[in-house]
Amino acid sequence: MRRNKIHTMSVTRAMYFLSVMVCTSLFLYLGISMEAFTQRHLVRTIFINGSSNQLFRRFHPRLTVTDGIHDSVLLPLTTVSPSLYKNVSTDVSTRSSMAKHTNVVFLKVHKAGSTTMMNIFLRFGVANKLNIVLPSKENGFGFNYLGYGKTVDKNTIVPIPENETYNILCNHVVYNRQAFREIMPNNTVYVGIVREPVSHFLSASVYYRFIHLIQKTSGLSNQSSPTEVIHEYFTHQDRYRKIRTFFVRNRMSYDFGLPQSRFDDSYFVEQFISDLAIDFKLVMVMEYFSESLVLLKRYLGWDLEDILYVPLNINTHRSKQSQTLFPEDISKLKQWNNADFNLYEFFKRRFLAQVEAEGPLFHKEVQHFKKVQLYAKKFCSNIRPGNRLTVHASEWNDEFLLGANHCKIMTMSEIPLLKILIHHAKLKYKGRREKKQIS
Repeated sequence: MRRNKIHTMSVTRAMYFLSVMVCTSLFLYLGISMEAFTQRHLVRTIFINGSSNQLFRRFHPRLTVTDGIHDSVLLPLTTVSPSLYKNVSTDVSTRSSMAKHTNVVFLKVHKAGSTTMMNIFLRFGVANKLNIVLPSKENGFGFNYLGYGKTVDKNTIVPIPENETYNILCNHVVYNRQAFREIMPNNTVYVGIVREPVSHFLSASVYYRFIHLIQKTSGLSNQSSPTEVIHEYFTHQDRYRKIRTFFVRNRMSYDFGLPQSRFDDSYFVEQFISDLAIDFKLVMVMEYFSESLVLLKRYLGWDLEDILYVPLNINTHRSKQSQTLFPEDISKLKQWNNADFNLYEFFKRRFLAQVEAEGPLFHKEVQHFKKVQLYAKKFCSNIRPGNRLTVHASEWNDEFLLGANHCKIMTMSEIPLLKILIHHAKLKYKGRREKKQIS
Protein backbone atom coordinates (compact mmCIF):
# COMPACT_ATOMS: atom_id res chain seq x y z
CA MET A 1 0.00 0.00 0.00
CA ARG A 2 1.28 3.41 -0.93
CA ARG A 3 1.82 5.65 2.08
CA ASN A 4 1.00 9.32 2.01
CA LYS A 5 4.01 11.45 2.83
CA ILE A 6 3.70 14.25 5.36
CA HIS A 7 5.20 17.41 3.90
CA THR A 8 6.55 20.12 6.15
CA MET A 9 7.50 23.60 5.07
CA SER A 10 11.04 24.67 5.81
CA VAL A 11 11.84 28.08 7.29
CA THR A 12 13.45 29.14 4.00
CA ARG A 13 10.39 28.16 1.99
CA ALA A 14 8.10 29.91 4.47
CA MET A 15 10.16 33.10 4.18
CA TYR A 16 10.00 32.81 0.38
CA PHE A 17 6.21 32.60 0.32
CA LEU A 18 5.95 35.45 2.82
CA SER A 19 8.17 37.61 0.56
CA VAL A 20 6.00 36.81 -2.47
CA MET A 21 2.87 37.83 -0.58
CA VAL A 22 4.44 41.10 0.57
CA CYS A 23 5.70 41.97 -2.94
CA THR A 24 2.34 41.15 -4.48
CA SER A 25 0.56 43.41 -2.00
CA LEU A 26 3.07 46.19 -2.70
CA PHE A 27 2.51 45.93 -6.47
CA LEU A 28 -1.24 46.10 -6.01
CA TYR A 29 -0.91 49.08 -3.67
CA LEU A 30 1.31 50.96 -6.14
CA GLY A 31 -0.93 50.07 -9.07
CA ILE A 32 1.84 48.36 -11.04
CA SER A 33 0.73 45.85 -13.65
CA MET A 34 1.70 42.40 -12.41
CA GLU A 35 1.32 41.03 -15.94
CA ALA A 36 3.87 43.49 -17.33
CA PHE A 37 6.26 42.83 -14.47
CA THR A 38 6.01 39.04 -14.67
CA GLN A 39 6.55 39.07 -18.45
CA ARG A 40 9.70 41.15 -18.08
CA HIS A 41 10.92 39.00 -15.21
CA LEU A 42 10.13 35.84 -17.17
CA VAL A 43 12.17 36.90 -20.18
CA ARG A 44 15.03 38.16 -18.03
CA THR A 45 15.13 35.01 -15.92
CA ILE A 46 14.90 32.42 -18.67
CA PHE A 47 16.57 34.18 -21.58
CA ILE A 48 18.88 36.89 -20.39
CA ASN A 49 20.23 36.17 -16.91
CA GLY A 50 19.88 32.40 -16.98
CA SER A 51 22.86 30.32 -15.94
CA SER A 52 22.58 28.27 -19.14
CA ASN A 53 22.67 29.41 -22.72
CA GLN A 54 19.91 26.95 -23.52
CA LEU A 55 16.23 27.80 -23.33
CA PHE A 56 15.46 24.23 -22.36
CA ARG A 57 17.24 22.47 -19.54
CA ARG A 58 19.30 19.57 -20.88
CA PHE A 59 19.32 16.04 -19.48
CA HIS A 60 21.28 12.90 -20.11
CA PRO A 61 19.05 10.09 -21.44
CA ARG A 62 17.44 8.39 -18.46
CA LEU A 63 14.12 7.15 -17.17
CA THR A 64 12.17 9.95 -15.53
CA VAL A 65 10.27 9.39 -12.32
CA THR A 66 6.95 11.17 -12.68
CA ASP A 67 4.57 12.53 -10.11
CA GLY A 68 1.16 14.17 -10.14
CA ILE A 69 2.33 17.34 -11.87
CA HIS A 70 4.94 15.90 -14.19
CA ASP A 71 3.93 14.49 -17.55
CA SER A 72 6.35 12.29 -19.41
CA VAL A 73 6.45 11.61 -23.13
CA LEU A 74 8.24 8.51 -24.34
CA LEU A 75 7.84 8.05 -28.07
CA PRO A 76 8.89 4.75 -29.68
CA LEU A 77 12.15 4.80 -31.58
CA THR A 78 11.91 4.32 -35.31
CA THR A 79 12.87 0.84 -36.40
CA VAL A 80 15.64 1.10 -38.99
CA SER A 81 17.52 -1.67 -40.70
CA PRO A 82 21.32 -1.57 -40.14
CA SER A 83 22.06 -1.08 -43.84
CA LEU A 84 19.56 1.76 -44.25
CA TYR A 85 20.79 3.42 -41.08
CA LYS A 86 24.36 3.21 -42.30
CA ASN A 87 23.62 4.69 -45.71
CA VAL A 88 21.12 7.40 -44.86
CA SER A 89 21.04 8.46 -41.23
CA THR A 90 24.78 9.08 -40.97
CA ASP A 91 24.02 12.53 -42.33
CA VAL A 92 21.41 13.05 -39.61
CA SER A 93 23.78 12.11 -36.79
CA THR A 94 26.51 14.31 -38.26
CA ARG A 95 24.19 17.30 -38.36
CA SER A 96 22.98 16.74 -34.80
CA SER A 97 26.55 16.98 -33.54
CA MET A 98 27.62 19.97 -35.60
CA ALA A 99 27.70 23.46 -34.17
CA LYS A 100 24.47 25.38 -34.47
CA HIS A 101 24.23 28.12 -37.06
CA THR A 102 23.67 31.30 -35.07
CA ASN A 103 23.76 33.87 -37.88
CA VAL A 104 20.37 33.60 -39.55
CA VAL A 105 18.00 35.87 -41.44
CA PHE A 106 14.33 34.93 -41.55
CA LEU A 107 12.28 36.98 -43.98
CA LYS A 108 8.98 37.59 -42.21
CA VAL A 109 6.49 37.42 -45.07
CA HIS A 110 3.02 38.77 -44.29
CA LYS A 111 0.25 36.22 -43.65
CA ALA A 112 2.43 33.16 -44.14
CA GLY A 113 2.89 31.78 -40.63
CA SER A 114 5.65 34.30 -40.04
CA THR A 115 4.64 35.44 -36.55
CA THR A 116 4.91 31.87 -35.30
CA MET A 117 8.30 31.56 -36.98
CA MET A 118 9.44 34.88 -35.56
CA ASN A 119 8.78 33.63 -32.04
CA ILE A 120 10.97 30.60 -32.76
CA PHE A 121 13.86 32.78 -33.95
CA LEU A 122 13.50 35.29 -31.10
CA ARG A 123 13.53 32.48 -28.55
CA PHE A 124 16.59 30.96 -30.14
CA GLY A 125 18.35 34.32 -30.24
CA VAL A 126 17.81 35.26 -26.63
CA ALA A 127 18.33 31.72 -25.33
CA ASN A 128 21.78 31.69 -26.90
CA LYS A 129 22.54 35.32 -25.95
CA LEU A 130 22.74 36.47 -29.56
CA ASN A 131 22.40 39.98 -30.95
CA ILE A 132 19.01 40.42 -32.60
CA VAL A 133 18.35 43.12 -35.18
CA LEU A 134 15.63 45.17 -33.46
CA PRO A 135 13.87 48.44 -34.33
CA SER A 136 15.01 51.39 -32.25
CA LYS A 137 11.45 52.55 -31.59
CA GLU A 138 9.46 50.96 -28.78
CA ASN A 139 6.06 52.47 -29.55
CA GLY A 140 3.99 53.95 -32.34
CA PHE A 141 2.41 52.63 -35.51
CA GLY A 142 4.53 50.00 -37.20
CA PHE A 143 7.31 50.31 -34.62
CA ASN A 144 7.81 46.52 -34.77
CA TYR A 145 8.84 46.76 -38.45
CA LEU A 146 12.51 47.09 -39.30
CA GLY A 147 11.26 48.83 -42.41
CA TYR A 148 7.59 49.57 -43.07
CA GLY A 149 7.35 48.93 -46.80
CA LYS A 150 11.09 49.41 -47.19
CA THR A 151 14.33 47.59 -46.45
CA VAL A 152 16.43 47.61 -43.31
CA ASP A 153 18.37 50.74 -42.36
CA LYS A 154 21.20 50.53 -39.82
CA ASN A 155 20.27 54.03 -38.61
CA THR A 156 16.86 52.88 -37.37
CA ILE A 157 17.86 49.75 -35.46
CA VAL A 158 19.23 49.29 -31.94
CA PRO A 159 23.05 49.44 -32.14
CA ILE A 160 25.28 46.75 -30.71
CA PRO A 161 28.59 47.05 -28.84
CA GLU A 162 31.81 47.39 -30.82
CA ASN A 163 33.52 44.18 -31.96
CA GLU A 164 30.17 42.35 -31.94
CA THR A 165 27.96 41.37 -34.86
CA TYR A 166 24.25 40.96 -35.38
CA ASN A 167 23.15 37.33 -35.42
CA ILE A 168 19.39 37.10 -35.91
CA LEU A 169 17.11 39.19 -38.14
CA CYS A 170 13.45 38.18 -38.20
CA ASN A 171 11.22 41.29 -38.05
CA HIS A 172 9.06 42.53 -40.90
CA VAL A 173 11.19 44.21 -43.56
CA VAL A 174 11.53 44.22 -47.35
CA TYR A 175 14.47 42.12 -48.52
CA ASN A 176 17.38 43.85 -50.22
CA ARG A 177 20.61 41.96 -50.81
CA GLN A 178 22.98 44.89 -50.35
CA ALA A 179 21.22 46.38 -47.30
CA PHE A 180 21.06 43.02 -45.52
CA ARG A 181 24.72 42.24 -46.17
CA GLU A 182 25.78 45.58 -44.76
CA ILE A 183 24.34 44.48 -41.42
CA MET A 184 24.62 40.69 -41.27
CA PRO A 185 27.85 38.59 -41.23
CA ASN A 186 29.08 36.92 -44.42
CA ASN A 187 28.22 33.42 -43.19
CA THR A 188 24.57 34.26 -42.53
CA VAL A 189 22.02 31.65 -43.61
CA TYR A 190 18.97 33.18 -45.32
CA VAL A 191 15.55 31.60 -44.76
CA GLY A 192 12.17 32.67 -46.14
CA ILE A 193 8.62 31.33 -46.34
CA VAL A 194 5.85 31.26 -48.96
CA ARG A 195 2.18 30.29 -48.92
CA GLU A 196 -0.21 29.00 -51.58
CA PRO A 197 -1.23 32.23 -53.38
CA VAL A 198 -5.02 31.80 -53.36
CA SER A 199 -5.20 31.11 -49.61
CA HIS A 200 -2.62 33.85 -48.99
CA PHE A 201 -4.70 36.35 -50.97
CA LEU A 202 -7.90 35.44 -49.11
CA SER A 203 -6.22 35.59 -45.71
CA ALA A 204 -4.67 38.98 -46.44
CA SER A 205 -7.95 40.26 -47.91
CA VAL A 206 -9.78 39.51 -44.67
CA TYR A 207 -7.01 40.50 -42.26
CA TYR A 208 -6.23 43.84 -43.92
CA ARG A 209 -9.94 44.61 -44.47
CA PHE A 210 -9.73 44.53 -48.25
CA ILE A 211 -12.97 42.51 -48.19
CA HIS A 212 -14.63 45.07 -45.91
CA LEU A 213 -13.68 47.98 -48.17
CA ILE A 214 -15.14 46.28 -51.22
CA GLN A 215 -18.33 45.50 -49.30
CA LYS A 216 -18.59 49.09 -48.16
CA THR A 217 -17.97 50.54 -51.63
CA SER A 218 -20.17 48.10 -53.54
CA GLY A 219 -23.08 48.03 -51.14
CA LEU A 220 -22.81 44.26 -50.69
CA SER A 221 -24.13 42.83 -47.45
CA ASN A 222 -21.70 42.32 -44.60
CA GLN A 223 -22.91 38.73 -44.64
CA SER A 224 -21.50 38.19 -48.12
CA SER A 225 -18.77 35.56 -48.20
CA PRO A 226 -15.22 36.47 -49.23
CA THR A 227 -15.76 34.35 -52.33
CA GLU A 228 -18.72 36.52 -53.39
CA VAL A 229 -16.95 39.77 -52.55
CA ILE A 230 -13.84 38.87 -54.56
CA HIS A 231 -16.05 37.81 -57.46
CA GLU A 232 -17.62 41.26 -57.37
CA TYR A 233 -14.16 42.85 -57.33
CA PHE A 234 -12.79 40.96 -60.32
CA THR A 235 -16.05 41.34 -62.26
CA HIS A 236 -16.07 45.15 -61.88
CA GLN A 237 -12.43 45.88 -61.06
CA ASP A 238 -12.51 49.38 -62.57
CA ARG A 239 -15.01 50.49 -59.92
CA TYR A 240 -12.55 49.82 -57.12
CA ARG A 241 -9.38 51.51 -58.34
CA LYS A 242 -9.30 53.77 -55.28
CA ILE A 243 -9.16 50.82 -52.90
CA ARG A 244 -5.59 50.21 -51.72
CA THR A 245 -4.14 46.87 -52.82
CA PHE A 246 -0.76 47.17 -51.06
CA PHE A 247 -1.23 44.07 -48.89
CA VAL A 248 -3.05 41.85 -51.38
CA ARG A 249 -1.28 42.28 -54.71
CA ASN A 250 1.94 40.25 -55.08
CA ARG A 251 2.62 40.88 -51.41
CA MET A 252 4.90 37.86 -50.96
CA SER A 253 7.04 38.94 -53.91
CA TYR A 254 7.10 42.51 -52.61
CA ASP A 255 8.35 41.30 -49.20
CA PHE A 256 11.09 39.39 -51.02
CA GLY A 257 12.12 42.66 -52.69
CA LEU A 258 10.24 42.82 -56.01
CA PRO A 259 9.52 46.49 -56.85
CA GLN A 260 5.87 47.32 -57.55
CA SER A 261 6.89 48.83 -60.87
CA ARG A 262 8.08 45.38 -62.01
CA PHE A 263 5.00 43.35 -61.05
CA ASP A 264 4.00 42.85 -64.70
CA ASP A 265 7.51 42.42 -66.13
CA SER A 266 7.68 38.65 -66.70
CA TYR A 267 11.36 38.58 -67.65
CA PHE A 268 12.36 40.65 -64.61
CA VAL A 269 10.27 38.45 -62.28
CA GLU A 270 11.95 35.32 -63.64
CA GLN A 271 15.42 36.75 -63.06
CA PHE A 272 14.35 38.08 -59.67
CA ILE A 273 13.31 34.61 -58.51
CA SER A 274 16.56 33.10 -59.81
CA ASP A 275 18.55 35.60 -57.74
CA LEU A 276 16.51 34.75 -54.63
CA ALA A 277 17.29 31.07 -55.13
CA ILE A 278 20.99 31.95 -54.85
CA ASP A 279 20.54 34.05 -51.71
CA PHE A 280 18.11 31.88 -49.74
CA LYS A 281 19.31 28.47 -48.62
CA LEU A 282 15.79 27.53 -47.57
CA VAL A 283 12.38 28.93 -48.47
CA MET A 284 9.85 27.19 -46.27
CA VAL A 285 6.38 26.31 -47.58
CA MET A 286 3.50 26.99 -45.21
CA GLU A 287 1.49 24.04 -46.52
CA TYR A 288 4.40 21.83 -45.44
CA PHE A 289 5.03 23.58 -42.14
CA SER A 290 6.26 20.57 -40.14
CA GLU A 291 8.49 19.42 -42.99
CA SER A 292 9.82 22.96 -43.31
CA LEU A 293 10.74 23.12 -39.63
CA VAL A 294 12.51 19.77 -39.65
CA LEU A 295 14.44 20.81 -42.76
CA LEU A 296 15.32 24.08 -41.02
CA LYS A 297 16.49 22.10 -37.99
CA ARG A 298 18.77 19.96 -40.17
CA TYR A 299 20.18 22.82 -42.22
CA LEU A 300 20.98 24.93 -39.15
CA GLY A 301 22.10 22.10 -36.87
CA TRP A 302 19.45 23.04 -34.32
CA ASP A 303 17.76 20.78 -31.76
CA LEU A 304 14.17 19.59 -31.76
CA GLU A 305 13.30 21.83 -28.82
CA ASP A 306 14.48 24.86 -30.81
CA ILE A 307 11.68 24.43 -33.34
CA LEU A 308 8.74 23.73 -31.01
CA TYR A 309 6.00 26.34 -31.24
CA VAL A 310 2.48 27.41 -30.39
CA PRO A 311 0.59 28.94 -33.37
CA LEU A 312 0.43 32.74 -33.09
CA ASN A 313 -1.51 35.53 -34.86
CA ILE A 314 -4.06 33.15 -36.37
CA ASN A 315 -6.76 34.94 -38.37
CA THR A 316 -9.67 34.93 -35.91
CA HIS A 317 -12.01 36.34 -38.57
CA ARG A 318 -11.59 33.27 -40.76
CA SER A 319 -14.79 31.36 -41.38
CA LYS A 320 -15.03 27.85 -40.01
CA GLN A 321 -15.74 26.75 -43.57
CA SER A 322 -12.70 26.92 -45.79
CA GLN A 323 -13.03 29.66 -48.38
CA THR A 324 -11.94 29.48 -51.99
CA LEU A 325 -12.59 31.40 -55.21
CA PHE A 326 -14.64 30.72 -58.28
CA PRO A 327 -12.53 29.18 -61.09
CA GLU A 328 -12.84 32.29 -63.27
CA ASP A 329 -11.67 34.47 -60.38
CA ILE A 330 -8.67 32.21 -59.74
CA SER A 331 -7.69 32.69 -63.39
CA LYS A 332 -7.93 36.47 -62.99
CA LEU A 333 -5.99 36.32 -59.73
CA LYS A 334 -3.21 34.37 -61.45
CA GLN A 335 -2.85 37.20 -63.95
CA TRP A 336 -3.13 39.96 -61.34
CA ASN A 337 -0.77 38.24 -58.87
CA ASN A 338 1.37 36.48 -61.45
CA ALA A 339 4.61 37.21 -59.59
CA ASP A 340 3.35 35.53 -56.39
CA PHE A 341 2.17 32.45 -58.27
CA ASN A 342 5.54 32.11 -60.02
CA LEU A 343 7.40 32.69 -56.74
CA TYR A 344 5.37 30.04 -54.95
CA GLU A 345 5.56 27.40 -57.67
CA PHE A 346 9.32 27.81 -58.05
CA PHE A 347 10.13 27.52 -54.34
CA LYS A 348 7.60 24.78 -53.74
CA ARG A 349 9.30 22.66 -56.44
CA ARG A 350 12.72 23.41 -54.97
CA PHE A 351 11.51 22.66 -51.45
CA LEU A 352 10.10 19.26 -52.42
CA ALA A 353 13.39 18.46 -54.18
CA GLN A 354 15.29 19.42 -51.01
CA VAL A 355 13.05 17.14 -48.95
CA GLU A 356 13.56 14.28 -51.41
CA ALA A 357 17.32 14.72 -51.16
CA GLU A 358 17.16 14.15 -47.39
CA GLY A 359 16.24 10.49 -47.85
CA PRO A 360 13.47 8.30 -46.36
CA LEU A 361 14.42 8.90 -42.73
CA PHE A 362 13.40 12.53 -43.11
CA HIS A 363 9.70 11.65 -43.14
CA LYS A 364 10.11 9.51 -40.03
CA GLU A 365 11.71 12.44 -38.26
CA VAL A 366 8.80 14.64 -39.35
CA GLN A 367 6.32 12.19 -37.84
CA HIS A 368 8.31 12.15 -34.63
CA PHE A 369 8.35 15.95 -34.54
CA LYS A 370 4.58 16.10 -35.09
CA LYS A 371 4.01 13.80 -32.12
CA VAL A 372 6.25 15.84 -29.83
CA GLN A 373 4.67 19.06 -31.12
CA LEU A 374 1.20 17.71 -30.35
CA TYR A 375 2.21 16.88 -26.77
CA ALA A 376 3.89 20.28 -26.32
CA LYS A 377 0.88 22.19 -27.69
CA LYS A 378 -1.49 20.25 -25.43
CA PHE A 379 0.78 20.81 -22.45
CA CYS A 380 1.05 24.56 -23.08
CA SER A 381 -2.73 24.91 -23.53
CA ASN A 382 -3.30 24.06 -19.88
CA ILE A 383 -0.41 25.59 -17.96
CA ARG A 384 -0.31 25.15 -14.21
CA PRO A 385 2.48 26.40 -11.92
CA GLY A 386 5.07 23.71 -11.35
CA ASN A 387 4.03 21.63 -14.34
CA ARG A 388 6.74 20.25 -16.57
CA LEU A 389 6.91 17.93 -19.53
CA THR A 390 9.86 15.66 -20.21
CA VAL A 391 10.47 14.60 -23.80
CA HIS A 392 12.72 11.56 -23.71
CA ALA A 393 15.72 11.00 -25.93
CA SER A 394 15.14 9.45 -29.32
CA GLU A 395 16.99 8.98 -32.57
CA TRP A 396 16.12 12.60 -33.36
CA ASN A 397 16.66 14.43 -30.08
CA ASP A 398 18.32 14.44 -26.71
CA GLU A 399 16.07 14.45 -23.68
CA PHE A 400 14.78 17.86 -22.63
CA LEU A 401 12.37 19.44 -20.21
CA LEU A 402 9.55 21.82 -21.10
CA GLY A 403 8.27 23.97 -18.24
CA ALA A 404 5.35 26.32 -17.72
CA ASN A 405 7.62 29.37 -18.13
CA HIS A 406 8.71 28.19 -21.56
CA CYS A 407 5.08 27.88 -22.60
CA LYS A 408 4.45 31.46 -21.49
CA ILE A 409 7.24 32.67 -23.74
CA MET A 410 6.02 30.60 -26.69
CA THR A 411 2.53 32.02 -26.30
CA MET A 412 3.60 35.62 -25.68
CA SER A 413 2.33 38.06 -28.29
CA GLU A 414 4.81 39.68 -30.66
CA ILE A 415 4.44 43.29 -29.45
CA PRO A 416 5.06 42.85 -25.69
CA LEU A 417 7.92 40.44 -26.35
CA LEU A 418 9.57 42.85 -28.77
CA LYS A 419 9.24 45.76 -26.36
CA ILE A 420 11.02 43.76 -23.67
CA LEU A 421 13.81 42.71 -26.01
CA ILE A 422 14.28 46.23 -27.41
CA HIS A 423 14.51 47.63 -23.89
CA HIS A 424 17.08 45.01 -22.89
CA ALA A 425 19.14 45.52 -26.07
CA LYS A 426 19.34 49.26 -25.41
CA LEU A 427 20.42 48.69 -21.82
CA LYS A 428 23.09 46.25 -22.99
CA TYR A 429 24.48 48.73 -25.52
CA LYS A 430 24.38 51.60 -23.03
CA GLY A 431 26.08 49.51 -20.35
CA ARG A 432 28.91 48.38 -22.62
CA ARG A 433 29.45 51.92 -23.89
CA GLU A 434 29.60 53.38 -20.38
CA LYS A 435 31.95 50.63 -19.23
CA LYS A 436 34.26 51.39 -22.15
CA GLN A 437 34.25 55.11 -21.35
CA ILE A 438 35.15 54.45 -17.72
CA SER A 439 37.99 52.11 -18.64
